[in-house]
Amino acid sequence: MIRAGTAHLHVPQVCRKRREQTGGNPVTINDEALQQQAELETAAENQEEVAASSWFEDDGAGEVETGTVDYDVTSSPNDFNVRTIVDFVASGAVKIPGFQRNYVWDIRRASRLIESLLIGLPIPQVFLYEESRNSFLVIDGQQRLMSIFYFMKGRFPRREKRPALRRIMDAEGGIPENIMADDSYFQKFNLSLPSKQGSANSKFHGKNALTLDDYKTTLEMRTIRNVVVKQTAPEEQRDSSVFEIFNRLNTGGVRWFRLLGQFGG
Repeated sequence: MIRAGTAHLHVPQVCRKRREQTGGNPVTINDEALQQQAELETAAENQEEVAASSWFEDDGAGEVETGTVDYDVTSSPNDFNVRTIVDFVASGAVKIPGFQRNYVWDIRRASRLIESLLIGLPIPQVFLYEESRNSFLVIDGQQRLMSIFYFMKGRFPRREKRPALRRIMDAEGGIPENIMADDSYFQKFNLSLPSKQGSANSKFHGKNALTLDDYKTTLEMRTIRNVVVKQTAPEEQRDSSVFEIFNRLNTGGVRWFRLLGQFGG
């Protein structure tokens, strides 16, 4: 049981406003709001590691009081391979909820993630919320999931088109093939892994999903730990825990929830 008692939650302003306006339900926001949010969060990315390691030392600024709600939430670890993840995203089985930020990674950061998978290094787990059978919302890990999806499709989204792509995904349940092939929305996704000073280039630098040769199968079979979360109570507030989990994963409860996923609690 997860008790969301009279806790101090550091809710991002944009998420709090959207929740107040919609009663906590996922929403689609306009391009301008998505772009502003992406810019703010991109600027804050360099501070994420510090925030994750010192969350318990917060001085209380920006605290929001919440009411007392008792949740019954189950979580189960699953190891999905890359091929399955790509199929889930393409089919719309895995969706990005409205309170999530836009895709913000650059091609170098996405390339490093793919390289980690290629050489057998573990990557952080992903949290999914089970809405219904074969229907999941991404709570944590959107950037990783979408980077994998884009690489396997051989396409990387242009930054100025990302708000429009988000709107298309919300409306269509995925990205249609004609949009994926449109060079005004996407560029080719060749791995950008330039050498550091004094070191040799990565053997994967400049490669794409079609030129990996045998490594493509290796990549497709790599597994990623996914923690699937489902709310069983309270019934009168169906799926209301998804926002609380998202908020706590991204603020004060980072360590607790990620440990929960590691041990299948």
